[in-house]
Amino acid sequence: MKKIIYFIVTALALLHATACEGFLEVDTPVQDIMAEEVFSSKKTAESAIIGMYGRMTSTNNHLLNGFMSLYMGLAADEFANTAPNANFDIFLNNAVLPTSNPVLASAWTPIYNYIYHANAIMEGLGKSNAIGTAEKDLLLGEAYFVRGLANFYLVNLFGEAPLVLQTDYEKNRLLAKASVDELYKQVENDLLLAEKLMSGSYPNDTRTRPNMYAAKALLARVYLYRKNYPDAARLAAEVINSPEDHYQLEGDLESVFLSGSREAIWQLYPIIVSYNSAEGFAFIPSSATVRPPHAIYPGLLQAFESGDKRLTQWAQTRSVAGVAYTYPFKYKIRANTTKTEYNVVLRLAEQFLIRAEALWHLGQNGLAIRDLNALRRRADVPEYPEDMDEEEVMEAIIKERRTELFAEWGHRWFDLKRWEIIDSEMPKTKAEWTGDNLLLPIPESELLRNPSLINN
Repeated sequence: MKKIIYFIVTALALLHATACEGFLEVDTPVQDIMAEEVFSSKKTAESAIIGMYGRMTSTNNHLLNGFMSLYMGLAADEFANTAPNANFDIFLNNAVLPTSNPVLASAWTPIYNYIYHANAIMEGLGKSNAIGTAEKDLLLGEAYFVRGLANFYLVNLFGEAPLVLQTDYEKNRLLAKASVDELYKQVENDLLLAEKLMSGSYPNDTRTRPNMYAAKALLARVYLYRKNYPDAARLAAEVINSPEDHYQLEGDLESVFLSGSREAIWQLYPIIVSYNSAEGFAFIPSSATVRPPHAIYPGLLQAFESGDKRLTQWAQTRSVAGVAYTYPFKYKIRANTTKTEYNVVLRLAEQFLIRAEALWHLGQNGLAIRDLNALRRRADVPEYPEDMDEEEVMEAIIKERRTELFAEWGHRWFDLKRWEIIDSEMPKTKAEWTGDNLLLPIPESELLRNPSLINN
């Protein structure tokens, strides 16, 4: 682990100045240093790769470090603020504006930072003669994976947006929007390349760098969203049935989000000294006498059956001034210098849910129910009967995704939209729901900078 931290610190020092102040503004001298120095050996090239992951957890509530779970959970029907907060309330009230700072600082800019770094790594590796082909392919696979991941969240949060495939600022700064289909096609192509280039093993003794199965897992999600159900089911099955039980559902829910989780397909190492996960810091009260900052809505609480361990172990209730607040408690550590909880980006349980939904669309209800029951057995709730009708199975899929993936990665928000039930579900929780603002607005500063953009 000390070696990982060393690489992260080294890479962040090299890459820090490449952070975008606006849409892909790049310091040319730093770009040259990356091309000439960082890719002069396998070791320094790896530092660039690990530094890319380090950036992802270097700031709390940025895109891949809390933003999706917190902000998009507020936008959906999962939890609310227990006290007014200007940054959070705009998401809670689904009233995000182009001038809203969290969109620029915590979503738009980080996405394009990750894309820029992935592109820079691809270009740097392409120019390097100091790294062997096999080693270069593994590193390229990680860069393609990250670009695919970033563009996946870009298209799902913002819809149409610029598709950036190079580091040339002059060519990038006036890019018009790409269509949703174009963005998704690029995501698919990048993940297919990543799957081909990476191996099934991890580069080190942790799961903090993606491997071939991480690419398969994310691609299975992409295919589900794009209604390619045969490939979604196939890829999810390849992850579930990986050789030698590479991944297993943790029998103890308390172990799912730990650094050594067997369920984790890809985790991010938390590099901020005082914290483990951004979610733990966001959701857990700062002391035993204060109310939690966010409380789960009654509708979500009621979705859990009596005795469901996903509620008893992944949520906690605290009474303050006679009022009971239940809050997400998947991550148990609010702040600690000892790193025992890593940020779980992809985990096996989602693959069971992806396969179940894909199989339902393919008319294989019995097999879909078996996948749902694998999660229900762990949660210690009765299994679904295998003779459920088609409508009942889909209702079960919706319920299990809600209770298994709550307060994780904006799953509920994306699910409500792709199932096209958001307008029927949201008013049950938010009386003022209007059906508008299903996408985040492109930040005003970007519209002013790039006249080729037209806001959502």
